Amino acid sequence: MSRGPDGAPAPFPAGKKARRKAARALAAQRATALAMAQKAVLASGSFAEEFADIEAVAAHHGNNHEVLVARFYKRDRAPMFDLVGTLEFEAVSEDRRVLDALGHARAHQSTTREYISDLYEGEPLDLGFASQNWQRAVRDRKRPGMLDRRRFEALVFTYLAGHLQAGDVAITGSDTFANWLDQLPDWEECGDKLAQLCEETGLPATAAEFTAALRGRLEATAAEVDSGYPDNADLVIDANGIPVLRTQRAKGVSAMAEALEAEVKRRMPERTLLGILSRTAYWVEWWRRFGPASGSDPKLKDPFGRYVLTTFVGGINMTFAEAARHISGVSAHELSAITNRHLSVDKINEAITDVVNAFMRLDLVKAWGDGTSVAADGTQRRRRSRPPQPPSKARRPSRT
Repeated sequence: MSRGPDGAPAPFPAGKKARRKAARALAAQRATALAMAQKAVLASGSFAEEFADIEAVAAHHGNNHEVLVARFYKRDRAPMFDLVGTLEFEAVSEDRRVLDALGHARAHQSTTREYISDLYEGEPLDLGFASQNWQRAVRDRKRPGMLDRRRFEALVFTYLAGHLQAGDVAITGSDTFANWLDQLPDWEECGDKLAQLCEETGLPATAAEFTAALRGRLEATAAEVDSGYPDNADLVIDANGIPVLRTQRAKGVSAMAEALEAEVKRRMPERTLLGILSRTAYWVEWWRRFGPASGSDPKLKDPFGRYVLTTFVGGINMTFAEAARHISGVSAHELSAITNRHLSVDKINEAITDVVNAFMRLDLVKAWGDGTSVAADGTQRRRRSRPPQPPSKARRPSRT
């Protein structure tokens, strides 16, 4: 169908002959499109197979990937059954549901039918250890009391691997997957050390003393909370004994807070991220940690500017093509070559160490405490113990 400049369908031309000609052309276009669609569908098999594929895809909506596992497990089915038939498994706890499911799968190993009964030793098999998606995948509403054999086997081996890694199931005679309960020391071995441990940790040495200490701490905390309740205007306990916090209304900004904000803005002018990066590179010289793997001087026209720009592009997760499109004077190939040939994880860590050690010289560090830790995004990390490196004697690059 022809369209006008605004994208709307163009009106039929005036005149009977012209309208007939346009109608025939439109019918021909529709017939061609329909033929192409039919050809694409028939190339995939048939309309029935196409609808089956659509239904299969629709069944996987909602992050339900479990129904897809069985098809990839098929080629490894025989060696996996051989493996579990050779090994001897034991439950570390009283929960044997995974091993019961494994026994049920092995009992139907030679079965070729698609569905098997869910009865194991005369009782319905408990699949409560599996997720709801897995339980829906192995059961069919049209076949109550039956399990999809292929999906059930995939479920069993998936959870058996997870229980082995978590230590809930052990392999007899194994080293990596041994029963961790057997590796714990006996009470006769550690009983004599209990008194020393309790003395070092400040814990009571007997069960009665331990219980009394906990009860005392709980009573003291409860008494402290009760004593502060009359003065707590925000907490109310209703007639049913349910505590409720009252909604607090926001208070207006005080004149002192506004003055403080104005003074902070005056002393800390707004700066760009690239400008901050360039200033730290100039004063700290962390960019000198980068260079070719051979250790020779970089053959770049402006190594300072190129290293700062490459660090900026990588730090904001921008692709080299996007950087070349938005930043003049640099190409995607140049940024990629610098990243691959001049940067490495060790070199970046050394540059980070230079920045952290330079930060340690600032008075702001005293606001954090003794200066043995630094925080970023709410995560505290220990400062590197390597002492600050003296600045390079090479001539500083000109300011830009």
